[in-house]
Amino acid sequence: MAQNLVAHIQNPSPHVMLIAALDRSGDALNLDTVTNIVPQTLELSLEFIVALLNSKLASWYAYRFIFCSAIRTMHFDKYYVGKLLLPNNTASDQRSIAKIVERIIAKKSMNPSADVTSLEREIDRIIYSLYDLTPAEVALVEGNGLPAVSVAA
Repeated sequence: MAQNLVAHIQNPSPHVMLIAALDRSGDALNLDTVTNIVPQTLELSLEFIVALLNSKLASWYAYRFIFCSAIRTMHFDKYYVGKLLLPNNTASDQRSIAKIVERIIAKKSMNPSADVTSLEREIDRIIYSLYDLTPAEVALVEGNGLPAVSVAA
């Protein structure tokens, strides 16, 4: 499940943040403010999908290329979910991410306010590597780099 209404956030810099949750049982009742995402292939684990949707890279990509840096509330529905580019990954990549997702779920189950920032950063690092991002590209996604400027001759 992903949050359907995505708000533009201005601080510390303009961005959006995609938010997704895992509903293994299918018991969650949701309305039009939630987008239900159902994989069409068994090649993608639910844990991998939720980790990707919650990653900094997915939010950055959605803001820059799917929503074209819009400053209004956007809908992250079926059409826009389908615009996310999936990396070429292996089952072992998915398993390593799934294990981290399971650790996050376990920590949050015991204490909803538990700090899982380090685990989220670990997922981001793995996802950056799945997309073969360079250190400069990672810095751009993390907000630590400036976009490349092209000067026409």
